[in-house]
Amino acid sequence: MQTVHTKVFQKEYGAGEIVKTIGQNYYVSFSGKMRVFEEDAFNKGYLSLYEEDAALLENDREIVINAAENKGYFSIFEALNETVGTSYTGWMKATWPSNDALPFRLWFPKLAETKNGVLIPAANECLNILSSDWNEISYEDLKDNLKVSTAYTGITLVFAKEPNGGPYIFRGAYRDDRDQMTEKRYVSRRIATRVKLIGKPSKKLELLDEFKQESNKPDLANENDLIFQNGIMDRDKFQTALISALGSNSSYKVVVANKKNTPILDSAGKTIVSIYYRTDGIRVDVSLRSKYYDAVQALESANLAYQKDSADPYATPGRYSAFISSENSVKAIVKLVEYDS
Repeated sequence: MQTVHTKVFQKEYGAGEIVKTIGQNYYVSFSGKMRVFEEDAFNKGYLSLYEEDAALLENDREIVINAAENKGYFSIFEALNETVGTSYTGWMKATWPSNDALPFRLWFPKLAETKNGVLIPAANECLNILSSDWNEISYEDLKDNLKVSTAYTGITLVFAKEPNGGPYIFRGAYRDDRDQMTEKRYVSRRIATRVKLIGKPSKKLELLDEFKQESNKPDLANENDLIFQNGIMDRDKFQTALISALGSNSSYKVVVANKKNTPILDSAGKTIVSIYYRTDGIRVDVSLRSKYYDAVQALESANLAYQKDSADPYATPGRYSAFISSENSVKAIVKLVEYDS
């Protein structure tokens, strides 16, 4: 029978030490967790002496995680213990490890919730949004603490927490997309759905189905084809397309107000453009003293809009009104709000 303080190895728990023996049982500590084994555990192969070969076996531990499995974890430490092979009883941070020592990291974002058509941050004024196909995840800092210069250069394994108390689910491996970032918004694109983690704890990984994503900027012409059927506007589809089209520029906010109009706000929360719906297009109102007055005129010169005459019953006093036809509506509005970007 082995003695107290003997170092042992177990395939599931890793390296440990016999801390006491009672009767025919070994009491073994694995990173502070106690496990009990019977005396014949060595003969049956459940335990082995911790030797150099065992240490190498621990370093060669491999586990494959697959986004298609939709496996959920209700705590971060549970996900870490199962995937990278740690033995935590808790982990409070949203990323692992706590530094950039590895070529990859695990990120556990809490996804934003939608209430009455408005996105609500889940925690710490961080707006985390995962696309419906899981191919893009964005992080918007509502506290102005974001520094794009420090964007992560390695691979991020995303375990996104579903809204309304849902679990953390592995969605894939991602890389930051610097071309789509702004001063307040990170954007990352998925590059793999199956990953092999190596070591205990894992220090290496392999991407098993790496692929390259192209930029997913919306095709505005196709968006308009969906919005207008037989010349009649679907207002809900228009709002969805507009939010999507402006998604890469978080300085602007599209407010889903009602069925009559949609304001677009700047970073200071001021309305820069008001959009009013017509069956065959939209009417855009801007202040005569606003710089967007020039922008609307530029749209007119590009045949994207035209000014209604003063007798227009829809015109707003003291504001410049322009009508934009159905086939150019989203494209024109995007150009308008990006006028000063």
